[in-house]
Amino acid sequence: MRVFVAVLVLIFSLQSWTKADDIRDFEIEGMSIGDSALNYFSEKEINKYTYEAWPNNTYVQFCSNRGNYNQYEYICFAYLKKDQKYIIEQLSGEIDLSYNDCLKKKKEIVSEIENNFKSAEKFVTKNKIHKGDKEGKSIYSQIQFIFKDGSGANVSCVDWSDEVSQKEGWIDYLGLFLGSQKFINWNKTKAFN
Repeated sequence: MRVFVAVLVLIFSLQSWTKADDIRDFEIEGMSIGDSALNYFSEKEINKYTYEAWPNNTYVQFCSNRGNYNQYEYICFAYLKKDQKYIIEQLSGEIDLSYNDCLKKKKEIVSEIENNFKSAEKFVTKNKIHKGDKEGKSIYSQIQFIFKDGSGANVSCVDWSDEVSQKEGWIDYLGLFLGSQKFINWNKTKAFN
């Protein structure tokens, strides 16, 4: 199972940018923030592939690589651990790509976001050391957008070191991450406490 970055990163689906005015309008493989995961997965499947991804386990994460997704190789979402409706508060999709290919694709996606969301605040991180690599040889670059309602989206590229890739089996990737205001606030203030 892929280990997802502890850094909250969020964005990539070109399929619904043009009409979106709210994070709930974004889709990853037809799923959106605020949807019940039960519309897409059985309760048995959700429970089987859910794990505690953060030290504070108020939220838990489900990840799947079913193999029948249209744009992504991996889909993950976070929901409140006690939520029996499995409401999606954070949603992500990933594609395995070399770091250089990822940076090119990220540029296209960011341009599309900027054209459609001129009022979103933009934060850029380039070639920063990834906390998931204790040796400090892996890097990531990301562009995060924060919308007026506090929800967010992010396009991220991760370049794992050869050592990490060999030891952990992790592959460089492009990630799109979407998060509700509620989830982002929790992630910033409580997830790692």
